[in-house]
Amino acid sequence: MKQIIPSIFVALGLISSANAQLFNVAPKKIIKSSQEVPSAQPDNPNKVNISNEVIAPIPEEEIVEPLPVTITPEQKAEINKKIKKNIKDAVKLQTIRNRRDFIDVMTSTEKIVSRRKALLEGKTYSVAKDLEKNIKVPNIDLKNDTDVEQYMYEKVGVTDE
Repeated sequence: MKQIIPSIFVALGLISSANAQLFNVAPKKIIKSSQEVPSAQPDNPNKVNISNEVIAPIPEEEIVEPLPVTITPEQKAEINKKIKKNIKDAVKLQTIRNRRDFIDVMTSTEKIVSRRKALLEGKTYSVAKDLEKNIKVPNIDLKNDTDVEQYMYEKVGVTDE
């Protein structure tokens, strides 16, 4: 067993050197410092000449902003219809526990977002905590599918049009 492992490494070395000689490939040179930049040389055509033009940033005049995407009212109505159908199907499959967990997660996320927004606006931590306390858990009948669906529609931003 001890003799097999070194012989495998020797065989791999012989195979790689044989491939290099058969296909006339030079061994790869590892660039050790960031100052060494490959340049075009007549003896080795595999190296690439890198110019400052390639490295330079693109001027702001050449940056083109993408056109805004416009959605027609028909497309928006179709998207809202699909979202409502997906929410309705998801609510049917949820247990009461999952619904309660979802509402708890949404409420805690809203509290965190309001606190962070207040802090980013320069308000003190105590004021941010007071704003967070204003967000209450919604009073929804978790057994009623339509109440949960309406809550989800509101959070997703689907409107009845």
